[in-house]
Amino acid sequence: MQDFSDNPELLLNRKLSDREFDIVASAVNQYIIECSAVTYLNRAEHSVYQLQNKLIKKGFKKRDIEPVIDLLRNLGYIDDKRFADAWLRNRANATTEGYARLYAELKKRGISKAHSIEALKSFFAEHDEKQLCLRATRKQLKKMCVRSKIIQSLQRKGFSYAMAETCLKECGFYKNSIQTLEERYINE
Repeated sequence: MQDFSDNPELLLNRKLSDREFDIVASAVNQYIIECSAVTYLNRAEHSVYQLQNKLIKKGFKKRDIEPVIDLLRNLGYIDDKRFADAWLRNRANATTEGYARLYAELKKRGISKAHSIEALKSFFAEHDEKQLCLRATRKQLKKMCVRSKIIQSLQRKGFSYAMAETCLKECGFYKNSIQTLEERYINE
């Protein structure tokens, strides 16, 4: 195929062969996918998995998306490790969750085990999991009085049973079954 980059006027009134047309059509398609991907990335950080899913939902074929993802990864526009770190920082502002729940949420977003563990290690170096659990426990104590329900709620938030028990004791909740709100506040 002839290179027309130095003299684009040679393309005027020239009929492309089927092969040349396919090459041009493929390049245009790649450009459209790149534009869509960069638009998504300008709005927010995305994992590779999330970006692929959004582009597929937009109607692009996976085989056409993969080269664009590789290009964006090589340019540093998309990085699962960076996404995991940013996602954990944002999540910590909104909720109080433990290691297990955060790990599961990262996995759901397509983050590899290695990137998840590395990001969580960094996150919990800055945030004490026990303090997060205490904060969640105090919040649950305002809503519920049944010990087993509070522990189940904390476990759903990703805290271990042992940590939930410890935090309940530190918050002054010692009984094995039900403690009324009046009893709780009289004991404080």
